[in-house]
Amino acid sequence: MAPNGTLDMHLHELEAGMSPLPWATRMAICLDVAKGLAYLHAMNPQMTHASLHSSSVALDAAFRAKLSDYCLPLLLSRPRSNSAARGAAAAASAHTASVNMAVAAGTAAPELAWVEEATPRVDVYAFGVLLLEVVSGRRPIDATRPPNEQSLVHWAKARLTQRSLVERMVDPLIARAISTPALYQVAVLASQCIHSDPDTRPTMLQAVDVLTKVQTLPPDAGTPHSAHHLPTVFKRNSSEDRAHKS
Repeated sequence: MAPNGTLDMHLHELEAGMSPLPWATRMAICLDVAKGLAYLHAMNPQMTHASLHSSSVALDAAFRAKLSDYCLPLLLSRPRSNSAARGAAAAASAHTASVNMAVAAGTAAPELAWVEEATPRVDVYAFGVLLLEVVSGRRPIDATRPPNEQSLVHWAKARLTQRSLVERMVDPLIARAISTPALYQVAVLASQCIHSDPDTRPTMLQAVDVLTKVQTLPPDAGTPHSAHHLPTVFKRNSSEDRAHKS
């Protein structure tokens, strides 16, 4: 059940009488999503969401986030027979379905064009897009904007290197009520999650750690560091990759 609908509804389809999600609530939702993905990635056998976007983030009565639609591509292509041939065909079909969903949603990691199956790193990329969406209030793909601004990732990458530009990325509905130090931390995390090199992206456990610390940063948490002076490379915990390969 999702008494408060989806994250997409609150970011892009506010109805009369609804207030925009405040910064603290947005960050709490992102932390919930990060924990959910980390849980999936730690399962044995390992699972990936494969179709993360704001419409797949359900919000309960307390605005706690719950993941939905995970493994949906696999379910849509589940074979009627257990034969190896049908199983292989289903796996290929599931991958194609997940790629198509991600491309349509604007959350597709670059490597989805050539890898045979979605990995945790694909989820990390989609999570980075979700962070940008939550911070900016923009859709991942918006054909109503100028051509060079239709892709959220393309638009954001040109702005994630400078503090002044990062500040201008914030959703105008909440721009006056954010934690600026936290914003810089989230900007660095998002930039790493959407890195074109999968090996450079953090794990979801590392994202959980960053977002947990972000919850404690008030607006007056001292003089913030420049985004490009914050750590920009995470040391990957290879256990996630080993779990995926096993």
